[in-house]
Amino acid sequence: MPEEIVFATKPQQALAMVTGAVATGTGARWFAGDEVYCGRELRRVIRSLGLGYAVGIAATYQVTDGSGRRWEARKLINKVRPEQWMRRQTGHGTKGTREYDRAWRDVRPDDTPDEHEHEHAAGAGAGTSVLVARRHRYTSEVSYFRCRAPGDVSLGALVEVISRRWRIEETFQLGKGFTGLDQAQVTCWNSWMRWSLFSLIAAAVPRSHGRRGP
Repeated sequence: MPEEIVFATKPQQALAMVTGAVATGTGARWFAGDEVYCGRELRRVIRSLGLGYAVGIAATYQVTDGSGRRWEARKLINKVRPEQWMRRQTGHGTKGTREYDRAWRDVRPDDTPDEHEHEHAAGAGAGTSVLVARRHRYTSEVSYFRCRAPGDVSLGALVEVISRRWRIEETFQLGKGFTGLDQAQVTCWNSWMRWSLFSLIAAAVPRSHGRRGP
């Protein structure tokens, strides 16, 4: 392993990758992740880069409502009236159409970058900061997401961003099953990196390109 490679947590690795992608001109507008990526420092940098985000959080995660009162995510969502839940389709899975009930609540942002503190104090530039809940249609299991957008945003747009994370998981599954991303039998850094790179390139090429004509 090269000497300059040091230990980094998953949030630190994500931060390096997102910062690098933005620096190269990648036209992304959102960051989506699970609970591993909900830390405040990561969200502060994501916001400073001008991106919106939707990250998973635990049911016991603490948020602050508009009056300044602290709540666990599950307890704040319990205040949502039955008629305020909205059912939205989020794609198709192995068991058919995925449909969940959704609800959201405004929460105070806690991720204002240092350079924007004066805007926050003046009440400007705060964007939209909300807690989104996803309830399974049949089991009533609830998942929670902390979301922020630089400007106004609809619940439908946030649902779309949240659902994109499933496509990321499906991409990893494709890489593992179709191109052997997790099947490298290597013992050194160079061969591991080469195998991973070639596997990802192969996964990115449409299958139809490998077919011969009649």
